[in-house]
Formats: sequence, C-alpha cells, structure tokens
Amino acid sequence: MYRVCKAIHLGSPDKARKESTHPCLDMSRSLSWRSQTVVRQLLCYGALLLCLLQPAGSQAPVNGKMYVPLGSGVIIKCRAENLLEVKEMTWQRTQRDQTKNFLTYTPGTGPTFLTLFGRRTKFLRDGSIAIHDVTLSDEGVYKQVITTFSSMAKEYKIYLEVQVFPDIHVFSAPDPVVGGCLEKTVATCIAGAAKPPAAISWRTGDLPFVVEENVTRHKNGTVTIKSGLKMTPERKINGHKITCVILQDYGLSDVLTKRTITLQNIHFPPQMVSIEVFRNADGSLRILCESEANPPAEYTWKSGPTPYANEQKRVKSSSEKSQIFIPPASQSGLHLLLFD
Repeated sequence: MYRVCKAIHLGSPDKARKESTHPCLDMSRSLSWRSQTVVRQLLCYGALLLCLLQPAGSQAPVNGKMYVPLGSGVIIKCRAENLLEVKEMTWQRTQRDQTKNFLTYTPGTGPTFLTLFGRRTKFLRDGSIAIHDVTLSDEGVYKQVITTFSSMAKEYKIYLEVQVFPDIHVFSAPDPVVGGCLEKTVATCIAGAAKPPAAISWRTGDLPFVVEENVTRHKNGTVTIKSGLKMTPERKINGHKITCVILQDYGLSDVLTKRTITLQNIHFPPQMVSIEVFRNADGSLRILCESEANPPAEYTWKSGPTPYANEQKRVKSSSEKSQIFIPPASQSGLHLLLFD
C-alpha cells in the first residue's frame, strides 16, 4: 500500500517552524522563507519516494522440501507478511515439467479455484493453502507468486514430497526346510510399496547367513523390497529368534521398524539320542529313549527282526521320548528301536 506523507503550511514562517514535527524541517533557522519552503517540499518528496520503494512484507524466497505422510494433511504457508498489501497472488504446481495455475487471489474477488485440484485445496485467511488427505498425485513443486502494491512480483518455491510407509510382512518359509549342507531360504521380509524405498537388514545373533534381495518398482513411484534370509538348515536354528529391521529415510530423520519371528519349520532327523534301561521290582525291564527331532519322531520297538506285538510292548511315546516295558520272559535277545 502507498504511505502518505503530509506537510503543514499555516501561512506564517515562525508558526510553521513551531508546529512542524519533522526534525529535518528545523535544520536551519537562518534560511529564508523561500528556501525553507523548498527544503520542506524536497523532504516531503523524498519521504514519499522512500515509502513507495520500500517493499512491504518482503521476505527472502524459501527453497526447500516438505515431507508429508500419505493420507495426512498439509499446510503450505503463504510468504506474505500482510495479506492486505497483496495486489495479486497466484499458486502454481509443477509436475513432470508441466506448470499449471490452480488458484488465484485478489482483494476484490477473493480466491478463485482454476482446476479440479485447486478445488481440493482450502485457501486460508493468511493466504496459505491446505491440502487434506494427501495422495501421491499431490507431489510436485509448489510456487507462490505474490505481487504487492509497493513491490514487483516475488516467487517462492517448495517441493512437496509424499512419504509412503512400507507395508511390512515377515514370515518363515511356507514349506518345511529339510536339513542339509546347502543354504536355503528360511524366512522372508517384505517392505511393500514404500516411498522412498526402505532398506532391509537381518539380525540372527551369532548365526551365519546370506541375503537374497529383489526390488520391484511400481508405476506410482513406490518400491517393494523383498529380502530372503538364507541359512544352513540344522537343528540349532529351529526355534531360534530372528529379527527383520526395516529402515526408511524420512526427511531429516529415519523411521526404524523391527519385526521378530521364531523359526519353527526346520526339519531334521532324530538327534541327541539317549537310551536308558531300568529294572522294575517285578523283574521287568523299562527301556527309555529320548531324542530331538522335527517333526517329532515315530518310534518302533523290535526284538531282533520282529516288532513287538501291541499287547506285549506297552509303548508310551511323546514328542521327545518313548519307553517300553518288557516282561522277564521276553528280555533275552536283541532289542531294537527304529525312528521314523
């Protein structure tokens, strides 16, 4: 807005000097009346010129980034200090090297929404814009062009980047992993449809492992990372806890997510076999066998090449142990235990 500079002229040089409030108007009492009048005019014009040249509400352009989570709301601030001094304001958005005006504002007409996207925005009282339920299509460079009554047009840009947090899944191999000497995939961690892409790492304690990773880039700009954990399948890793660590960059900070599972699908034959023989008071024998296997072993007792008859062997089994009671008449000979 224009600032008005006023001078008082009351007809008498002496009275004018007394009622003048501008310190420069009393710079010389020895000047003639005509000279004082010229000085007053020059000072007034100079002050008016300074008022016209002073930029009202000006601010250095802010070029930076805003990070907004998908589905949230965001306010892009207006850079004008006083909306009353704005003659015209235009909001633009640049996507894929194409720039479109989506909103204009003038004091006389208020905000005018020029596009479908513009009608999605809300024009705030201070000139800022609000976008609700942000989508990936809202990403781009936003520019505000401000023209005030006292200055030329100024531009302010900011890049709006939409953050998409990954859809995380961690699971053991769907099919049983049979023990052996070769490394096999025992677990998988997926950080799906993230933006920016997430980084996946594994924590297995002191157990060795290798990682096999696949990257899928989607048309909407999101990225899916699939990480396979490969280990040598053996007894000691069954029941072991492993952790998938997902790290995603979020502006000036990071988002860290951890998911822990227990490996329970490692198949291995009976190991750590222990057999004990006990004699009961009635002279019968009790033979106890313990072993560790996954899945639990099935036990078959034999006397030589012939399996015990069901009514004779009286076998009691659990997932880790099996025992048989042998009467005195059947104790001689070779007794065998088979695992399946």
